Amino acid sequence: MRTEFNGKSVLLIGGCGFVGSHVTDEFLAHGWKVVILGQTPEKFRNPLPRVTYIAGRLGDTALLNATLSMGFDCVIHLASSTVPSSSNADKPFDVRANLMESIPLLDACVAHKVPKLVFASSGGTIYGIPKHLPIKEDDATDPICSYGIVKLAFEKYLQLYHQLHGLQYVVLRIANPYGPRQDPKHVQGVISVFAGKMLTNTPITIWGTGQVVRDFIHVRDLARLFHAAATSPFTGTFNASSGMGISISELLAIMIAEFGVMPQITRLPDRACDVPASVLSCEKAKSVFGWKPLISIERGIQEVGRWLVEDVLTAPLVANRITLSAEIAAAHMDSRSTGLPYDLPLLDHGQTPISGSA
Repeated sequence: MRTEFNGKSVLLIGGCGFVGSHVTDEFLAHGWKVVILGQTPEKFRNPLPRVTYIAGRLGDTALLNATLSMGFDCVIHLASSTVPSSSNADKPFDVRANLMESIPLLDACVAHKVPKLVFASSGGTIYGIPKHLPIKEDDATDPICSYGIVKLAFEKYLQLYHQLHGLQYVVLRIANPYGPRQDPKHVQGVISVFAGKMLTNTPITIWGTGQVVRDFIHVRDLARLFHAAATSPFTGTFNASSGMGISISELLAIMIAEFGVMPQITRLPDRACDVPASVLSCEKAKSVFGWKPLISIERGIQEVGRWLVEDVLTAPLVANRITLSAEIAAAHMDSRSTGLPYDLPLLDHGQTPISGSA
């Protein structure tokens, strides 16, 4: 059923990315007019008829001002040109592309009297190595990669423009988002990457022992939080997370149980950009916005696998199919080996085709 237009409009900068595509869906479902400014189209679906797409860079200030002259109730800044693992390799580029090109957005929002700006920050990198878990919004921010430093710097500029010009804003420090439409061939997004490789019998890579702990939030839960932030009267910084930590080894055990596929594993040394554990408290967002995460990690992983098989994988595949519980898989995971041991108690074993369609 088509949702009636509610008279409100939102500009999504970088709205054709993974998170942006779901934020788009959420705002459309609530009757908003959605305009997207970005350089590339969505990768996994065609343009939506109810969305206006404007091709261009955030750093093109003439285009940005012309776009904002359309009038918006909210601007959401989702764009980023780097990821944590690559940002340290070219720090000047990271600063130019993700900080210097973003600051004119603040001037443009002030000039065009935008009521609110919502910024997608990085809860996974901005705090650095935590002193305790879960991490709260007022804990120390000591990022260990350029990506986190740049995100933190833009947060400070948001605070400055709020102080100088009254610009209302919400910062969402996002944990590790996952879900359908996250590119399985990207360098970021461990659940989609692992799932894509497991379902095509391709070795997966784990850095270190697999004991790194992360906080995974389903992208639809995250999209609901973006809408809540955009429609609330509150200004400030909020963690966007599930509030629960899971190690990479535990995650892999759940995926083995859900997919029934035994992966090949390649192990590499720890990466300097990876903090050992990151679990974010989401109690502030729950209290202020009346929001809470709803989708379990097991259900979310099932969705990712189903999306990959139905919409991404283009040929029938054969995987080493097994049936076992996540508890059994976790108990038998050997973090020192190059794969899983052969003495796992398998309840069923065979060669089962996994069909896929374009």
